[in-house]
Amino acid sequence: AGRVLTDLRQRIAGLTNESVDNVYLAASGMSTIFTALTALRRIFPPGYKAVVFGFPYLDTLKMCRRPEWCDGCIFLGQGWEFDELREACTNDKIMGVFTEFPSNPLLKCPDIAQLRSLADEFGFAVVVDDTLANFCNTDFLGGGHADILCTSLTKIFSGTGDAMGGSMVVNSKSPLYTKLTTDLKANYMPTLYHADAKVLLENGADVEDRNAKINLNAEAIYDWFKTKPGVKHVYYPKGAECSCKCERTCTRIYAQFMKCTADAGYGGLMSVTLEDGYCPKAFYNNLACQKGPSLGTNYTLSCPYAVLAHYFELDWAAEFGVEEGLVRIAIGMEDIDQLKRMFADGLLAASPVVDKEQQSAGGMPDAGVSARGGPAAPAGTATAGAAATDAAGHATILKAMLDKLHKLEAQAEQNTGVGGMLMVALGVAAVASAAGFMMARATKVR
Repeated sequence: AGRVLTDLRQRIAGLTNESVDNVYLAASGMSTIFTALTALRRIFPPGYKAVVFGFPYLDTLKMCRRPEWCDGCIFLGQGWEFDELREACTNDKIMGVFTEFPSNPLLKCPDIAQLRSLADEFGFAVVVDDTLANFCNTDFLGGGHADILCTSLTKIFSGTGDAMGGSMVVNSKSPLYTKLTTDLKANYMPTLYHADAKVLLENGADVEDRNAKINLNAEAIYDWFKTKPGVKHVYYPKGAECSCKCERTCTRIYAQFMKCTADAGYGGLMSVTLEDGYCPKAFYNNLACQKGPSLGTNYTLSCPYAVLAHYFELDWAAEFGVEEGLVRIAIGMEDIDQLKRMFADGLLAASPVVDKEQQSAGGMPDAGVSARGGPAAPAGTATAGAAATDAAGHATILKAMLDKLHKLEAQAEQNTGVGGMLMVALGVAAVASAAGFMMARATKVR
């Protein structure tokens, strides 16, 4: 068991050009964020705060806001508020800035070089979550820009979605290196199960080749989307257009940290929003790919990100550019023409020419004209009536489940005990799983 963990650490050390002694494994990517957060809290005096820079995956922000784990959190959700960050460093005590590169789900690229400059001036740590770019494509350690690099190995490193894990790499060039490694030597607790480590090590043996293929597919799909009517915006690091109010575009910032290798690219994740009149629900429901909240798999995955991650705070998420209708897509290794056909079908289903009632149900028309323009068979009246009744019943049950999930989440926000938090987490997982089953049943009925 110990040998497997060492081999996995050595594999990551090779990919990041760091010593194996600076690689720490955890049960998940979020566990590495927690490890970094609690380490910084121990090496800085009481009262020092964390800054979350840019709109992150929701658990990063929620974790930094927990009073038992952090003495305060400043959220700068656009990822370009450097004046506000300087003001916070001047008026407050900051122990670390947590940021994603690129961010999830808007694929924004915060200027890590500017963060490093401020970190050198004020003494805080720069913690970069590079899961979306991944360490086959980018390097934040070689130039000394990140003090800590956190990565979810569950994603592209594994590729198959059958094991979870995370890695945290402490930069040997960091001004905080001695303090961090001394603390971790005394307090770090390895939480990655050796059987999971074995699967991750086996899956990650060809990560460079898989990453190269996914890079090519994703860039081609991005270029394809940009030519299609109905597509309002494609969030992807390559984009020439950039809404960030920075001196440099996201593309130029990304290029600074892209590895100088033939296979390096922009990663496989992108998010899509549609023009007014197009139905994002119909687009999503008619994508003939796997559906789920993960990413980095060898197969394409899609999810309605805002609805899934921010169901009870959609207006708040929209303030930072995460629209309710945003569809996040993790491109896989499928044939590129197959992917284009799939997305073309989705766009056609979402287009204004499709019956609005069918779109509201998330489906294609079942009478009159089919998606490809041919005649479609009429549905039987009795069958349609029964389906409508079943769908209504599923909707009622699903609403009750979502209400229960909301109450459990509220309970989690108030509960600080470890045992209580575990029970709440299990309750959330059970209700979410049941809700997912009912959604699948409802979709099948339609």
